[in-house]
Amino acid sequence: MGILEEMLNFGAINKWDVVIKNLILMLCAFVCMQCTGKKDSASCTRRVGTASCSLEKTDKIIAFPVMDEVRVPQSSVSVFSDNGKEYLSYQNLPKNEILVYSMESQKLVKRLCINTEGDNSVPVGFGGYYMVDMQHVFIPSLYVNTIYVVDTLGKVKQKIAYEKTRDNRTLKPFIPSDKCQMAFIDNHLYIPQTINLRLG
Repeated sequence: MGILEEMLNFGAINKWDVVIKNLILMLCAFVCMQCTGKKDSASCTRRVGTASCSLEKTDKIIAFPVMDEVRVPQSSVSVFSDNGKEYLSYQNLPKNEILVYSMESQKLVKRLCINTEGDNSVPVGFGGYYMVDMQHVFIPSLYVNTIYVVDTLGKVKQKIAYEKTRDNRTLKPFIPSDKCQMAFIDNHLYIPQTINLRLG
């Protein structure tokens, strides 16, 4: 009998919470890998604001262990590469942290805690992010037109202010999600302009 089965038998973990968390993580990882792993024009094309991919069946199953205090992904799931290795990350709400899993080992490799107070912080927390690599995590503020660039130690490396477009249109703070993410295209950062219900 495995450790997980023993813990379930002793009631240390709610069986259905574990099953649901693992199923959602496996589904998110599978979809993200299939859509980002293919770069040829036949299987995945990418345009500003849209992406289309075709999925191919494989026999590979990926499962990520999830701790009890971790919530299932709600708004931001990201797959990225760093030094030739692939990672899956997602925001653990309502905590201000990002969990980073190795795709190869399928284990948690980093718990990035984001400070919400002090000089080295993202004030008031965050509602999404865009992770390029271990040194560049783009976190937009919920209430002001600023994107904070942090590393996986939680250190704020840069603050990017955005107020207006090149043609002088006023921009609003935004909340990125799986449906509406920031994206780098040709070294330009594109941000969505969606309704931010937090602004009233």
